Amino acid sequence: MAAGRRLAGDGADDGEGEDGRIGNQPGEDDACGEDRLGSWMDGPPPGMLGLPQGLRIRRAQGGGGQPQSGLACVDDPAAALPAFSGRERWLLGIACVMCLLMTAHFWFRRVVPATEPWRQGCRQCSDDWWGDFWRWRLGELRDIGADGRPRLQPPPEGMEWEWGNRSADTDWFNASAELVRAVVLPHLDPAKSGPVLQIGCGDSPLPALLHQAGFRDATHIDIAPQVVEAMRERYPAADWPGVRFERRDFMAAPAAGGGAPPPAGGYWLVVDKAGIWDWLQEEAPAGLPVLLDRVHGALVPPPQRGLYVVVTKQNPGQLAAALARVAAAAPGGAGGRFAVEASRPLGSSGLAWAYVLVAL
Repeated sequence: MAAGRRLAGDGADDGEGEDGRIGNQPGEDDACGEDRLGSWMDGPPPGMLGLPQGLRIRRAQGGGGQPQSGLACVDDPAAALPAFSGRERWLLGIACVMCLLMTAHFWFRRVVPATEPWRQGCRQCSDDWWGDFWRWRLGELRDIGADGRPRLQPPPEGMEWEWGNRSADTDWFNASAELVRAVVLPHLDPAKSGPVLQIGCGDSPLPALLHQAGFRDATHIDIAPQVVEAMRERYPAADWPGVRFERRDFMAAPAAGGGAPPPAGGYWLVVDKAGIWDWLQEEAPAGLPVLLDRVHGALVPPPQRGLYVVVTKQNPGQLAAALARVAAAAPGGAGGRFAVEASRPLGSSGLAWAYVLVAL
């Protein structure tokens, strides 16, 4: 017979054992030798695939503490594998737990990014806060009295508001028409420009006013889904072509779906009317560099004239000081890449100023 695999219990050419004996000795168990030779020559059984063949395992000790004589044929290959000690099992379990914890931490950080430091302690930086506001405000607008005006309801606790007659929409400072007529149009010709973006649109009348002024490619974004849906109902696409509304956190990182919607870097005008600039001043001034970075990234680059129109309670001196602080806090950031081109008081309240900033 041609030389084949060495089999447990086969004494032929077994080599020298640990005790110097050659082959099978009298009394050794050879029950699994020749009767399995034929089948194993055709290939090892499935349980033996990948394991060394002809493995001899010395029998376990007998009940009297003495080793049993001879070698055993092992029917279950797994029995030939070494067993882990209790200490090794503990170490292996700890390693597995550590791997699971590291994997969970990695995916948690990817799915739930850490809160940006400037947002901490800022109520109006939260979409939940604005959700509470718009549920109240839109509910108030739907509750119309016999005189055709909304029945005024107290705002949610901790909220204070300063708009005008509160009769139809939330027009901060009641000056949207003046803003378009006296500030936007003198500095940007809709026939010679492109897309415009309103950030923190709320339910102001600016979408209609900008469209009527000739800006027919306009995107209006807000963090609150309630008001975005309300504005889509108010301005159906069939009647207002080119007017779009989108739920978006403009202050979030672009990788997390924040910043300007497409075409980022393609807007000729960004309008912020009593919106993000104002509430950052009140609650999170450390977020102003982030705001200016997002706006600068949204606007068309020079030599085209990308404009950032801001309506705020800050007078010109206060605005200049705020821009200087932003530039000092983030050298090389967007705070130093805007120039104030125009300013004017807005509305009759004496509270509001409008500014035109040009991206450099």
